[in-house]
Amino acid sequence: MRQWTNRLWIVGVFLAMLVSNTSSWAVEPYKLNPGDTVVITSFDDERLNRELTILPDGTISYLAIGQIKAAGLTAQELETAITQGLVEKDVLQPGSVVSVFVSKPTGNTIYVIGQVARPGAYTTPATIDVMQALSLAGGLTPFASRGGIKVLRNEEAGQKVFEFDYDDVEDGDALETNIQLRSGDTVVVP
Repeated sequence: MRQWTNRLWIVGVFLAMLVSNTSSWAVEPYKLNPGDTVVITSFDDERLNRELTILPDGTISYLAIGQIKAAGLTAQELETAITQGLVEKDVLQPGSVVSVFVSKPTGNTIYVIGQVARPGAYTTPATIDVMQALSLAGGLTPFASRGGIKVLRNEEAGQKVFEFDYDDVEDGDALETNIQLRSGDTVVVP
């Protein structure tokens, strides 16, 4: 009986640890990028079915709706935008279902330049953070400024700069600066 109680207790502790750590396993959903090909399917009207490539400006041109911003959205967010647009234009009835599937993702392309072993463009199927990007680029050279690393991001309002201190993150401090990179971000290692 005592062995049964011990085993039950161990299983309970394991399950509690498993449940408490599931949020750290969550993967950020794929954000659409220019060049991605999406398949749009309407279950109510097959004439609305299309396969479209997201243009370099981040938009798609879809039937009666016209230009829709797609880059930076998830497939589910694009589904919502298309459905709302079609309902507003009286093409579909409220409650209609539109599905968006990414058939040919271009991936997230980030750039790592400066004092790294292998500077260049890196395309990944999922989002990565700064430390992972530096690892892909072969790590820092001995001449790298470990405290002066910057991430450059182009946004609609202009370019945004994020500071990153390699030593702080490596020591477990300033972990919030180890941001998730977006397609088009540039990591600069002086």
